Amino acid sequence: MARAILLVKPSDALSVTGTLMYQRIDADGYNNFQQQPGGLAIYQPYNQAEPYYDSFKMASLKVEYNFGPATLTSASSFWKRDVVQSTDSTEALQNINDLTHLVNGVYVPNFIQNIYIEEDPTKQFAQELRLTSNGEGKIQWVTGLYYAKLDSGYITHNQAPGFATAQTCGYATSPVSGYCDASIVADANSVLRYPDPTLPQYPSAQAANPNGVVFNDNNPNVLKQSAVFGEGTYKFTDALKLTAGLRFFHFSIDNHADQAGLGTASVNQDHTYLSQSASGNAVLPKLNLAYEPTTDLTVYGTVAKGSRPGGFNLPIPIPSAAVLFVNPFAYNCGAGAVKVSSQPNYTPDSVWSFEVGEKAKFADRRITVNADVYYIKWTNIQQVLSLTCGYPYNTNAGNAKSYGPELEVSALVTPGLILSLSGAYNTAVINDPSPNALAAGITPGTRVLSVPRYTAVLGLNYQTQITDTLHGLATVSSSLVGPTRDQAAYPQILPMYNLVDARAGVSSGPWAAYIFGTNLTNRVAELTINNTVFAWQTYAITRVSTNQPRTLGLDFQYKF
Repeated sequence: MARAILLVKPSDALSVTGTLMYQRIDADGYNNFQQQPGGLAIYQPYNQAEPYYDSFKMASLKVEYNFGPATLTSASSFWKRDVVQSTDSTEALQNINDLTHLVNGVYVPNFIQNIYIEEDPTKQFAQELRLTSNGEGKIQWVTGLYYAKLDSGYITHNQAPGFATAQTCGYATSPVSGYCDASIVADANSVLRYPDPTLPQYPSAQAANPNGVVFNDNNPNVLKQSAVFGEGTYKFTDALKLTAGLRFFHFSIDNHADQAGLGTASVNQDHTYLSQSASGNAVLPKLNLAYEPTTDLTVYGTVAKGSRPGGFNLPIPIPSAAVLFVNPFAYNCGAGAVKVSSQPNYTPDSVWSFEVGEKAKFADRRITVNADVYYIKWTNIQQVLSLTCGYPYNTNAGNAKSYGPELEVSALVTPGLILSLSGAYNTAVINDPSPNALAAGITPGTRVLSVPRYTAVLGLNYQTQITDTLHGLATVSSSLVGPTRDQAAYPQILPMYNLVDARAGVSSGPWAAYIFGTNLTNRVAELTINNTVFAWQTYAITRVSTNQPRTLGLDFQYKF
């Protein structure tokens, strides 16, 4: 990783700041591990590497000019990220399709060696122009324009010659040259497997797929956002002020897909094309009233509205009746409890947030206490559901609410030693599920995905002047994250975890040197589950993304 920042001031009124950053990761695998599947067995028929490559480049330029009454700021940025990742999908595809081959007149499981390769190229350009008032008058204001264009891609390669002749087990009216393994049964409208040796199965016909294509996809997506915003503050008195703001927001999104394979609507190597577009607007107001009776106390109340754009799912396989007749185990995503009758998009969601709080200093400003309580009303919340065909499905899951307290405390224990504690308790639940959310098992009171129930951070910061020119620093922090609900082939509650970091070193003028340690207790935290696509399709395989292990290092800095 490398980063460079350059500040140029041709005059007192003009400043130009440029930033460049580059980061690259070459790893032998994902930062995840596979959960134990209970009483089921995990097979790894082939020892296949899963290399991971991640390159990130960023450039930004900020130009500020002070006209006197106001300052004009231009902020431009461009970043580009390229990710290439691979997954051993041999076992997953066997579990999904119940693939078999004939041995001595009996159909037995057929593990076809297969690797899933995914490329995720992403780039974004963003530009903001902002004009901000100067001075200490009764009225302060800021106004501006914003534009961003995000180009993201999803490109996969997943095929193997063995899939050209692989057969899937299924129901039939009469035997077809032999029985399949009767210990695994699948519903013709689902890929879920249930052991029931009493039901006979027969190999189904397979659609033409001479190259053995499983899931090849090229899915470019373009999201454009623009906004006009303004905010003003009026001081009724030195102690009482009102801030009002308004943001007009517009987005448009274009999505194109070129797919082929067993896991797509064609169920063979024929290409399926789909283009989708959507756009939307939002008017987002904000109102804040603050009262500061003394320099050591501020109380406030805020009401604001927020919104985020909608989007599209990957094309969801909804095969025709003819395809299902040929291959009853095609990925029929329209046949489960969650109804998907067309290629759906999900619309923007929005929140109204209400907050009251205080910021106070005590004991000659040695102790600071900031506290608030909030309530968020969430409309058309975007969530991911798991379809019976194994595909993740982003949709508007109804309405939700979130509320709770937040607290920050900082205390100067002794000269140079500061103790800090912050925490929050969050009740974030879906209180009015949509019909599809109800069909997926989301009932009133189900927690919102990926929102921890509580968080807390405890820290110690010590600074001292060692000599006239040498400054010392030592910090230690402990971060607690409570349990969260996440979604894979089925929803799970990820357990709480606590991470401990520390840093110590010295600085003098332009240079500094530190030793640091992250995750000192070497805790394995479960951050998210199944963010590799082929982990979604089988209950027996759940991949858990985890944190960086204990890391010790040196950090040298020089400012010029």
